[in-house]
Amino acid sequence: DVLTEAAIVADRKVIRRKADMVIFSPKYVVGANNAMDLLKRSPGVLVQGGKITMFGAGEAKIYIDGREQKANAEQLAGILQMYSAEDVETIELIHTPSAKYSASGSGGVINIVTKKKYSDFLGGNVSVSHSQNKKFSDDLSTNLVYKQGKMSASFGMGGKMASDYYTESNRYLYPSLTISNIDDGSQKIINGFIRAQFDYTVSERFDFGAQMSFSPNYDNLSILGNSLYTYRDRDSTRISNSYAEKKASSLAVNLHATQHLKESRGQINYELDYFNSSPFVRRDYSSYPYDNANDVEGYVMIKDNISRLVSGKIDGVINVDKGRINTGINISYVNESRDFQQSAYKSFGEQLDNYAYNETTYAGYIEY
Repeated sequence: DVLTEAAIVADRKVIRRKADMVIFSPKYVVGANNAMDLLKRSPGVLVQGGKITMFGAGEAKIYIDGREQKANAEQLAGILQMYSAEDVETIELIHTPSAKYSASGSGGVINIVTKKKYSDFLGGNVSVSHSQNKKFSDDLSTNLVYKQGKMSASFGMGGKMASDYYTESNRYLYPSLTISNIDDGSQKIINGFIRAQFDYTVSERFDFGAQMSFSPNYDNLSILGNSLYTYRDRDSTRISNSYAEKKASSLAVNLHATQHLKESRGQINYELDYFNSSPFVRRDYSSYPYDNANDVEGYVMIKDNISRLVSGKIDGVINVDKGRINTGINISYVNESRDFQQSAYKSFGEQLDNYAYNETTYAGYIEY
């Protein structure tokens, strides 16, 4: 027999290691619907309670196509859920970031590289999930992508609605007192997000774009508790009620532009970011003896926070004969304020606290 034709097929490894990063190719990952699912399956990455950490590097900064996502945990989760797993090319895991990243802070870096669409395109994805235990959790995520000529745009929105039971039991032992309590309650969570992005290529040497994301969140926790106080000479039972309400909204805006130098000598990136977060917390707690409902003790606590961040960054990549020079500067301004109010039915009365913080940071780097 004569072999007349042969085909040699080469495929990319799932995990590749470079000097400064680990590159994870999720092509063969099973059961992942979006970018958040891929992160949960990435080597050395832990996603727990909305917090993304890297083994040995702590909490990670998330970049998408080289652009940092300035968002809180709920908003970031919504953004990652908008990207379909099929649209992710690779995930770069950088445990020891270079000066380009560390000039604006410490910790690990995860850069999600998406597949580029070079021809005109209109499409998107919809992800819906439902989980049922004692109560329920529903998640919805949609993303629409459009590309026509020199212009590309994307729009996504979604949210989460969940309801669950809350149960906790504790037993505290003291020299002359034992406290046993059982708390039962319910929790309701409503989260949402909206994200839009626009990019335009003016010429081969210049392009610009903008990105906006908004996320409102609501969390309600209501608890009814029974506590048994056992003293050496007597027993007493107290009934407690607790109600906690959390509201938060965040807005992130990014303006960016890239200037390409002549003769492929490099490029200069310009970025301007604005981030605003305003969480609000109210907690009501009261307790009274089982046999005397008028003897009430407790407090009302209100905490209102506002956090603003404005930052500008210029990064340059210059190709030279024997290598590459990376350089850049970063200027950021942070403004935070907090109003705290707590009033008690008995004991210490009312407590007021106001906190304000302002900081301007300048950072720069150069590496060869």
